[in-house]
Amino acid sequence: MNEINRKVLKHYQIRKTRKQKEEFRKFLVDELKQYGCMDYVKEYDEVVSYFTIGPSIGKEEEVTHLVKQVSMDKLLMESDGIEAVKWAIDNDDYIVALKNEIAMVASLKNQSYSEVERILDQNFSKLIKK
Repeated sequence: MNEINRKVLKHYQIRKTRKQKEEFRKFLVDELKQYGCMDYVKEYDEVVSYFTIGPSIGKEEEVTHLVKQVSMDKLLMESDGIEAVKWAIDNDDYIVALKNEIAMVASLKNQSYSEVERILDQNFSKLIKK
């Protein structure tokens, strides 16, 4: 683990208030997205509540790697916007993109489509109740 990631994890560990932890989690998620830290998924997994995946699953190695590494109860889906949907699936059909994401997760996790859909819905429900 590089020095920056050590500092990030140490900083998180000394933070005490819920608000500070939430702010820091947002910072970590932004860092993960910006730098694609595939080598540090397990370290980030210790300090973030959820990871979001977009329509580029199966197309971008980082997203596919993340899904393989993180447990189902920590995954959320997002579209990344219509332009990302167009780029990822060569189509601007939002529903097709979401169904494709679920199917890809199901394949990577060796679970049924309906089970993955149920778990993702459950994760989202938990998130909005916080």
